[in-house]
Amino acid sequence: MPWPRSIFVTVITAFAFALWMSQPFAARHPVDLAEAPPAATTAEITAARLADSTTGETQRTTIAAVVGGLSRSGGTFDPHAHEQLRLRIVDVHGRPIAGAEVCATGLRSKAHPGSHFRWRDAPPHAISDAHGEATLSFPVWASERAATSRVTIQVDHREFIPNGAEVGVAPSVHEVTLERGALISVSGWVGDPSTLVTEVEPRVTDSARVRNSDWQYPVGRPPSTHRMAFGEHALYLTHRCDAGVFHSGIHEFQVTPTTRKHIRLELKPAVTLRGRLGDNVPRPIRNGSVHLNLSVDLSSTQMSRAFSAQVTPDGQFELPGLPIGTGEIVGACDGWTSVSTLPPCEHEALRSHLRPKPQSVDVSDVPAEMVLAMQPASALTIQATDPDGKPAVGVEFRLSANVLWRHGHAEPFMRRRLRTLTDENGLAVFTELPAGRLDCTVASSPLRLPWRKQGERSVRNIRLELVSGTHHETEVRLTRE
Repeated sequence: MPWPRSIFVTVITAFAFALWMSQPFAARHPVDLAEAPPAATTAEITAARLADSTTGETQRTTIAAVVGGLSRSGGTFDPHAHEQLRLRIVDVHGRPIAGAEVCATGLRSKAHPGSHFRWRDAPPHAISDAHGEATLSFPVWASERAATSRVTIQVDHREFIPNGAEVGVAPSVHEVTLERGALISVSGWVGDPSTLVTEVEPRVTDSARVRNSDWQYPVGRPPSTHRMAFGEHALYLTHRCDAGVFHSGIHEFQVTPTTRKHIRLELKPAVTLRGRLGDNVPRPIRNGSVHLNLSVDLSSTQMSRAFSAQVTPDGQFELPGLPIGTGEIVGACDGWTSVSTLPPCEHEALRSHLRPKPQSVDVSDVPAEMVLAMQPASALTIQATDPDGKPAVGVEFRLSANVLWRHGHAEPFMRRRLRTLTDENGLAVFTELPAGRLDCTVASSPLRLPWRKQGERSVRNIRLELVSGTHHETEVRLTRE
């Protein structure tokens, strides 16, 4: 008498489970895996069992992979392992969009959902076909210890608003929707409102999702774009001619799906800001520069305009072509950094617990020469050891010495990327640092900083408080993963 089908299925399933349990724990429970498809059915398990005619060890590995619905190899890092991300690009009505360019921009992992990992090689591109479908190949592992769980992409089509999306790595097809934008054209006038100046360069807030290349410049006609996102935005215009440089003020406006708007703004001559570094800095100045940020707090957003200049050996600097307004400035040269303008504190010691702030500056019609207050730079030496107490050689340390601008944007001080490798003695040395609070991290490496509590979060960094003109030293013992 043949076995009932239910008993046969139960026996096969139990056998597959026993083989899976016989594997090492790490192979049965790989860590940091990306989102996996549903577990395989009993029929799929049976097919895998019967099709395998190799050794028992290989047989167990194959069945475990099918049971978990995974294409990973036991959770072991493989820099060459790739999978396919299937996408379908559609409009708001669900119709396929052909000819959309899809570019992968980064990777995320379950283990570090807030981190954005870069591609180890050139990121892939794809063009959607007549069905709106495109396929990208992505690495299974975002880093040596974190499997990829999501991929960030940029989708671009000349008739639609660019769309930055983030999709999971499940094997299903992911839909990405593109919207048609609003039509905006711009022009200016100088002195007489009846004159029309079309040779202008528009700049808009990031919220508009319009790049410089998205503007069309027909000869003798105002620049225009039909790819502006809906919402509240701001823009300004710049006009360059034989008479010099002219700027408009910043104009706020709202965009809806039905917006067809022409924006016309008055253009005023640009001004020049002249200044010098504080007299306490010895001359000649070496490797000096300043960064100016003119920002405006608007009702719905912020907008800033950045300018830079080199400092001459006698300490002078000049920033031409500026629009009228107020802003903030930072500067540095060998051995010196600009003084932070911090809010008053009851105790002077509390000042170092605040991140560096730039100095305020007023760019008026006839700006007077400003003096940028300076102070001696700081330095930092990190002595790193491995778990055995030996010097940790070749470990990359990174510092986030960020300056906070008035509109809330933070960027590296003087736009410097502060990173260095430990030498044969386990020493990492940083110089030319601003005073204040800095965070130190370790780049991807077998050796990592230990976990510590920062508020309600657990983080792997060192928080340092640097005082102007001092050389700070700290020791850290790294952990191995």
